[in-house]
Amino acid sequence: MTETTVTEPTSILTDRARYLIATAARAPSVHNTQPWRFRVSPAAIELYCDPRRKVQADPAGREMLVSCGAALFGLRLGVRSLGYQPVVELLPEQDRPRLLARVHLGAATPVTAAEREMIKALPHRHTHRGGFGPGPLPAGLLAGLQHDALAEGATLAIVEPGLAYERLSDIATAVLVTVGDTRVDWLHAGQALHRLLAHAASRWVFASLDTQLLEITLIRALIQQRLELPGAPQMLLQLGVVDATHPTGRRPPQALIDR
Repeated sequence: MTETTVTEPTSILTDRARYLIATAARAPSVHNTQPWRFRVSPAAIELYCDPRRKVQADPAGREMLVSCGAALFGLRLGVRSLGYQPVVELLPEQDRPRLLARVHLGAATPVTAAEREMIKALPHRHTHRGGFGPGPLPAGLLAGLQHDALAEGATLAIVEPGLAYERLSDIATAVLVTVGDTRVDWLHAGQALHRLLAHAASRWVFASLDTQLLEITLIRALIQQRLELPGAPQMLLQLGVVDATHPTGRRPPQALIDR
């Protein structure tokens, strides 16, 4: 969804700012913290983290940036829905650590069928809390979700219950992994997370998410070692079919915009 050329500044971003930010704000976030803010100009929309909404168990801000990466994918998807390629600068200014990304309009490009399905799924996509319905996942879906993760610079490692240690086998069927464990990796993890969850929701498959175990350094290292993961675990997921939807409330766009 990225492109190397930027269009001339237009009023599209300012005219559609509330829609784009509302779309971005449909992203999943750790503990529903929604730790993001935006700044709009005719040339770009900037994404900032909001440390005031960071949870106490996240001193390094890893979970906060994973959540903000998810919002970044939502913003990209919103731009695609308008028929443009998003051009993304990650961490564009080192002396402004709260500024996580700057998104410009790229070339006009028709929306793909897969993108349309993800956009359509956003209103009902939600983090699932509870039991899953009977029946297997749609054929080929897991492979598609793994492709989604790879496209965003991450890996979705499918966990076989027999290979997991006892606590993990109870709560997860997959682990979202990044090669590194830097701020950039956390943003990639968030984008991968939202992309694969939106894809899954388009097939009425939802996920319960767990990051609490990963807040403990020793357990996080143990998960990586025991499962022989190809990098740092960023999120634990359990996927399943759900026949009802209960979307989580979101803050209105006007509450998320910095002037």
